[in-house]
Amino acid sequence: MREHAGLVFSIGEYQRRVQGALQLMENQGLDVILLNSPDIINYLTGYQTSGYDAFTLLALDSQGSCYMVTRLLEQINVVERTWVSESFTFQDHEDPIQVTESVFRSKNEKAKKVGVEMDSFFFRHSQLTKILEFLGDRQVVDCTSLLHPLRRVKSKEEIELMKKAARSTEAGIWAAIESTQAGITENDIAADVHHAMYKAGGEYPSVPPYITSGPRSLISHATWEGRTINKGDNVFVEVGGCFQRYHTAMMRTIYVGDKPPAPIVESAKLIQEELQILMENMKPGITAGEIDTLTRNPERLAKIGATRISRTGYGLGISFAPAWDEGHVISLVQGNSTPLETNMVFHLIPWVQLPELKTVVGISETVRVTDQGAESFFDIPRDLVIKS
Repeated sequence: MREHAGLVFSIGEYQRRVQGALQLMENQGLDVILLNSPDIINYLTGYQTSGYDAFTLLALDSQGSCYMVTRLLEQINVVERTWVSESFTFQDHEDPIQVTESVFRSKNEKAKKVGVEMDSFFFRHSQLTKILEFLGDRQVVDCTSLLHPLRRVKSKEEIELMKKAARSTEAGIWAAIESTQAGITENDIAADVHHAMYKAGGEYPSVPPYITSGPRSLISHATWEGRTINKGDNVFVEVGGCFQRYHTAMMRTIYVGDKPPAPIVESAKLIQEELQILMENMKPGITAGEIDTLTRNPERLAKIGATRISRTGYGLGISFAPAWDEGHVISLVQGNSTPLETNMVFHLIPWVQLPELKTVVGISETVRVTDQGAESFFDIPRDLVIKS
């Protein structure tokens, strides 16, 4: 590995990750793995670009030898951002799979058992088909989830970096709270949120902040569309601050008016209580599924006219669009038997929908698992915010 100033983490951190990957490969008898997802490539090497729609491949063999195949335009990112010393390129008029096949035959011809990331957003079907064709009669194993055990637990260096992402998240939420009032638009809030996030040192997130108001807040994964805020509206804000592709996220709800309807107040109280229960119980050994069941109380939700239609939480760490989470790595969801470990990081989202009022109430936390329970990355109170 070559060490240089462009690396986000110490060379020792990348060595730890690669050694962990090699151990997992050995456990499955893999001679080489071929990876395509930008988050996995970033995790192992530090490589990042917004141009990951173009074919990108990372190969790692059982001896620790590594190379990348990228578009020629992107090769500078290998040089400046990673420890990888060997890369191969294709120009825009060339077939990247032909280049990949040529390199593979020169580097990995003797490989008998090959791990291929089958379930990637960015392996086009035609490309994956061609790769499987040139691998011929070799044994091919889906290695999409191979590195998940490594990625679930964050190192000390990762935790410190996520604290920087959290400052951007907090800045965005505070900006939304300060900005919100009757007469302004969702776009006004969005502008203030973005300005604050980037001034606080944040970088572009994998998903834009969710900023909705009134009846629009009931639309899942909607964001600002110019609606004017009116007295009596709920404003729902969810911000995912980013630093070096690591994210932390937070929901807060702002009521515009003097006295929120009782179901909104009761929903906020319920969420606050549930967050406390979840955080107190998130200790090493309890499973992700057991955490999910702790706050499943449909009877109490029904009493206030509320519903809940999502998992309790999901892992956070490295992400690229189209999502800001590591929910594919670990989620707090029914039936997940994965035990929690110290320094796992989750976004806890026990939010609720209020269909009769055509609104939602969301209060959430990004937390780190410790021996004493979960610890939040944030200092912002978990209150329902009331702006008269």
